[in-house]
Amino acid sequence: MEKRNYWTPDEIDILKREYGEMGTFIPILRQRHTMGSIKGKMYELRHPSYAKRRIIGKRRRNKEFEMSDSCQQIMDGIVLGDGYIQVIKGRNTGRLVLNQTRKHAQWLMEIQDTFEKNGIDSKLYEYKTKLDGNFFLGTRLETGFYINLKRERDRWYQGVEKNIPGDISLSPVMLAHWYMGDGCLESKKKAGKTYYRIRIYTNSFEMGNVKLFLSKLKEGYGYDFRTETRNRNIKQPITVLSSTKEVKSFLELISPYKVSCFDYKWRAIDKSLFKTQNNI
Repeated sequence: MEKRNYWTPDEIDILKREYGEMGTFIPILRQRHTMGSIKGKMYELRHPSYAKRRIIGKRRRNKEFEMSDSCQQIMDGIVLGDGYIQVIKGRNTGRLVLNQTRKHAQWLMEIQDTFEKNGIDSKLYEYKTKLDGNFFLGTRLETGFYINLKRERDRWYQGVEKNIPGDISLSPVMLAHWYMGDGCLESKKKAGKTYYRIRIYTNSFEMGNVKLFLSKLKEGYGYDFRTETRNRNIKQPITVLSSTKEVKSFLELISPYKVSCFDYKWRAIDKSLFKTQNNI
């Protein structure tokens, strides 16, 4: 029996020819394919490298991998930011999940490449979500389920709450992934000069936990990161670095690990990277 999502060469030719004008509403293709399948296939055709990276490795349970130092630092930076470790009740394994907007898909691809070199299976795909009443396309990275990642879950979480572990490495690569995932660069002009500050959203953690982490960061590098609160809610601390000099020093420190889709977050040290966007 032919699979529903199998695409014939003739169907692909029709898709290339008609999609620009008709979108997903191509009658002959709708006989065998859903709107999501048509849109997904068109995205694969336009982004061949993305299509090749959809799944790397086999999806097996109860696996383990050897956690290298570099892989540990990248994972710590991801989980310190937007990433999270998912577990299923009754199983001894977990998986790492990271969601980003589609414009940051390159970052997820590079993470996936690093994971592949460390023997970590993963899946990368596009999804549609709604935010503030508007739909947008996001990209999601999921690893396979591993025993190692259940241990990482126990290291990072107390119950369902995230907690920054005391043994986290403050390496530049970890800080770079933390900043790329959850940080933004803000600027303002005053008396003809441009001043910068970094804002990193640490509101997934408790205030005391964040302050302890920042004290270690100051001890290690000298950066005077401070905490702010959103709507005076001490349960949602935001980390801020306000000194333009320290901002530039911090960006120089982590710049070797920058992924080009985040160039705009480095414009304080390279004006050629300037883009008028301060958002994450």
